[in-house]
Amino acid sequence: MKFFNQLKCVLLLPLFIMTSGCGENVTPDPQKTIEESDLTDRDEALKLYNEQYLESSLSLSELSWSGNLSSCDEGTISQTAYDKTLQRINYFRTICGLPSVTWNSSWHPNCQKLALMFDANDEWSHNPPSSWSCYDAAAADVGDDCNVSYGTFGPESINEWMKELGSWNSKVIHRRWILFSRAKDFGYGTTPAGSALHCIANTSSLLPASSPGYVAYPPKFIPQSLVYDRWSFSVTNSVSFYSGVDFDNTEISMKDASGNEVALTIIERTDNGYADQTIVWEPSGIEIAASSDVVYTVKLGNVLVNGETKDYEYEVTIFKP
Repeated sequence: MKFFNQLKCVLLLPLFIMTSGCGENVTPDPQKTIEESDLTDRDEALKLYNEQYLESSLSLSELSWSGNLSSCDEGTISQTAYDKTLQRINYFRTICGLPSVTWNSSWHPNCQKLALMFDANDEWSHNPPSSWSCYDAAAADVGDDCNVSYGTFGPESINEWMKELGSWNSKVIHRRWILFSRAKDFGYGTTPAGSALHCIANTSSLLPASSPGYVAYPPKFIPQSLVYDRWSFSVTNSVSFYSGVDFDNTEISMKDASGNEVALTIIERTDNGYADQTIVWEPSGIEIAASSDVVYTVKLGNVLVNGETKDYEYEVTIFKP
């Protein structure tokens, strides 16, 4: 680790899912001013989903990967692929009240070579061994600084990291890096089956003036298809982004619009060293197929932030696009 030796992105187990986008063949502007959206407005949230999320879908033909596994050529991907992948990242950041990030193109080449290694060996690793096909020492050296996966490409790899499936991803570390409040720029590489997102590097000390001091996922408004099993809450205004928050005694409660309690299980509490400090839980019986909006109220009590006990309360509205 070259940046924070205690900060690492963890891996995403193989999904063996090849996906392709079904949206229009549109090259989006990844820096479109989505951060200016009014996230307290349902209509704006729906518009954001239609114009930013759906339009960031990417097909295999749009990926335009020029590489070759047999010759260990990592190749390149299209500018459309970069644009749509970044737009997908910034969609998730925007709905959570975070500023957009940019690409750092100097990190793309090693990420591309890392993705090639995953594809050539049908698996991922943060520390690829030199015995691997298409091994590249420089690329292998950045594996600890990346979210990595095998089985998806482009924007769909971002979704898989946000889902955090499997017991090994209970700390939602991939999601935490994508939604890191102080992130500035990322690097990326992908083939039709391997992906690597360079996510540990440059940071900003600045938070949006409108920041409520936390990042919740799912956020205030969320389409049904993007509600995942694991819910998370990160504190962003601690004295240090990897310390200053203690969830050891935190209690979480959820109620539906009728005031009924929602059963939940807290699966992870304070974990220093992976972006913003985060608590993770799994609620039961969440309605994600209703014909109308479903609203849940979330309360967190006894969160210790910079030595002060705080309580938080917010609503999550799940809507059908």
